[in-house]
Amino acid sequence: MSKNTIVRRLSAGVGALVASAVLVTGTAAPAFAGYYDCRPEKICLFEHINYGGGLVDGTQAPNLSWLRFNDKASSTGNRSGTSRHAYQHADYKGYALKIWRESQTPDLRKLSMSSNENWNDKISSFR
Repeated sequence: MSKNTIVRRLSAGVGALVASAVLVTGTAAPAFAGYYDCRPEKICLFEHINYGGGLVDGTQAPNLSWLRFNDKASSTGNRSGTSRHAYQHADYKGYALKIWRESQTPDLRKLSMSSNENWNDKISSFR
């Protein structure tokens, strides 16, 4: 085996290792997110009050179970110029919560869904 072949194989191995490390770290949710981790033009759902924990962002999600975030949101942010709605159930069903454009809601426990419930850990879809 020539010296060039060994270098090429080593380079390919290192490249594959780096690529797999990027893939794994690129899909991990942040351990602690903040409101400004919410990208412009997106709505964000945060796992904990005051924009803590992991986050899910986008313009719509018909079923948060697909993202392993069903009934996990405790705060929201909307960095878009458009008001959006979050829903109690998948496929935009159940009670709806209006999330005003360019707004922040640090604690969903303070927003009533019905007479006996609040919105904390109750969002299953949004658009």
